Amino acid sequence: DWQGKAIAAVARAAADSYPVVAVSSVNPCIVLRYDGLLFQFGDEQPAITIGRDPTSNIVVSDPKASRSHCRIINQRGSCVLVDQSTNGTIITPNEGNGIVIKRELAGLRGSGWISLGRPFRQDESHSIKFEVICGEL
Repeated sequence: DWQGKAIAAVARAAADSYPVVAVSSVNPCIVLRYDGLLFQFGDEQPAITIGRDPTSNIVVSDPKASRSHCRIINQRGSCVLVDQSTNGTIITPNEGNGIVIKRELAGLRGSGWISLGRPFRQDESHSIKFEVICGEL
């Protein structure tokens, strides 16, 4: 809702830590950080949508991102990213090389970065930091 986003924007400007925007579980399975905001999702959230569409769980403003760019399927602690975009998605784990997926899926493990439609750069404001904190594929 617009009030929650406005409050989160004020909190982002006032604090160094990420304000929590979405909590669906006391025990989150995946944590996503984007644009100064922190999102936590548990088993109660079977799919997380990411894209420019305002109804997405995580709304991105990058013109390289598709309206429905990708989704993360969260089932019993295992997380799979499904690309639905025109420009593809790059998953860059903290340990290892990035992989490009386009109209396919890939498992998420550990932590790293999700880049939408462009190569990952550490200083990139359009990347989403992820951390899978329960179960692995």
